[in-house]
Amino acid sequence: MFVIWTNWICFTSQTDWSFQGGLPPLNEEDWKQEFEKYKQFPEFKRNPNREDFSLRDFKKIYLFEYTHRMYGRFIGLAFSVPLVYFVATGRIGLSSPLMRNLGLLFALGGTQGLIGWWMVKSGLKDEGNQTWNNLPKVSPYRLATHLGMAFTIFVLLLYNGLHVYASRKQVTNIINELGVARVNVPDSFRYSLYGMLGFAFSTAMMGAFVAGNEANVTFNANININANTSNKQKQH
Repeated sequence: MFVIWTNWICFTSQTDWSFQGGLPPLNEEDWKQEFEKYKQFPEFKRNPNREDFSLRDFKKIYLFEYTHRMYGRFIGLAFSVPLVYFVATGRIGLSSPLMRNLGLLFALGGTQGLIGWWMVKSGLKDEGNQTWNNLPKVSPYRLATHLGMAFTIFVLLLYNGLHVYASRKQVTNIINELGVARVNVPDSFRYSLYGMLGFAFSTAMMGAFVAGNEANVTFNANININANTSNKQKQH
């Protein structure tokens, strides 16, 4: 859900991004000040409908991105606070493999926030990346990096969670009670699964480039591509 939310925001709002501050505008005057700052960005300047873009419209896109940012910070707290508690109570050893994995995940989560800022910054420039209708857009490379990091964090979280769950004695006892036989997976099958995962990841990354470059607008696959190509060749 968070990944879908992020991609939606990339194409609906590019308001200012700051590490500091946690409160949105609290009164009408504050909202007007934020709106005036937004008017200095190319997303507003190049908007052909900017004359009809009201303060109410600005509040919508602002709150979309603000809620996304706060939700990201909440996820960081939901991860770090229990981690500190488990370490302080000795339930997770500082030198344990699990602690190393969780520390890596925490670092990747912080890096993801930096990548998000880096990505949004690319869409706030008055030159460089533009859409087909001359509106600014974020860098497709930075968008793909942000999406790739999200998938990486998700896979590592899933792997560590399953590893911890499978290492519990209750799971072993259940397997023994059910009489489930352990199956030795051939290396060829395992490598095939790795290849499929890599292919799925590459496909997702290509999707980020398609969206970031608005390739579907430039060359819409819903229209017969072969027919379009043939017509262009005939014209030449």
